[in-house]
Amino acid sequence: MTSPFWPIEGLDHVLIAVRDLAAAKQEYERLGFRTTPMGRHTTLGSINHCIMLERDYLELLALAPDTDIVSRWTDMLKQREGVGALALKSSDARGAEIALRRAGVETGEATDFARPVVRPEGTREARFTTLQIEQHSTPGIREFLCQHHTPELVWLPEYQSHPNQAKAVAEIFVVTTDPGPVTAGQERMFNTRTMGNSPHARVIETGTATLTILTPAAYTKRFPKAALDQALLPFVAGFSIRLRDTAAAAAYFRKAGVTLERSADGRAYVPPSQARGALIQFEMPA
Repeated sequence: MTSPFWPIEGLDHVLIAVRDLAAAKQEYERLGFRTTPMGRHTTLGSINHCIMLERDYLELLALAPDTDIVSRWTDMLKQREGVGALALKSSDARGAEIALRRAGVETGEATDFARPVVRPEGTREARFTTLQIEQHSTPGIREFLCQHHTPELVWLPEYQSHPNQAKAVAEIFVVTTDPGPVTAGQERMFNTRTMGNSPHARVIETGTATLTILTPAAYTKRFPKAALDQALLPFVAGFSIRLRDTAAAAAYFRKAGVTLERSADGRAYVPPSQARGALIQFEMPA
């Protein structure tokens, strides 16, 4: 069980890197997600739309077309789209920097940034502190900590209701040929131990979403219609969404003409080809 005193409190959001933000917005809205207006990270050279859930969110992020800033996403987007990083929730990013380094996790330095948010009373500023985790400390998963100083400007109620009934991120799927190093890195990050010790699947409870580490064979068995490029391994292949009302979600998908595939355990999912490189499972029968 995750220690209550550990500075990482679970998943904050899933970052999905895309080449064409407008097309990604349209694609995710067809899947039943409501998106926020476009945001701009001026100092980072990126633009985004967010999909706000009950306790966490999805972020569709692209490079701003008018920037000359070289982003950490530039190289990734030359190769693929899809889940680029997991942002982990922390109420004290600077304190986490000290605690993580003591635990053997290498980090960068905590950084403050902001983005404008237009509200009825005028433009306000959403403020954050982030802490990058060095890639070699968490093999296969790019992670950073995100502290929200103004959560009331991020979790806006008018954007938290979705036609597909999305409520929260339930599970993250990581694929690797060697689960050992990936598992060890995540155990350090979440100050916890793996549940089970299957050679093909390992599970870590983050405090919110479940992190499931799969071998290619286990992933393909679970999601038989999801293509897997072995050259990308290890990487975060996708995630699962918990729903408020599965009957209403099923009705939406039928009306929207969304084709859902069936996983090995009978749950519905859309393959990466329909969601900008990210597999999305919905917690409902297919």
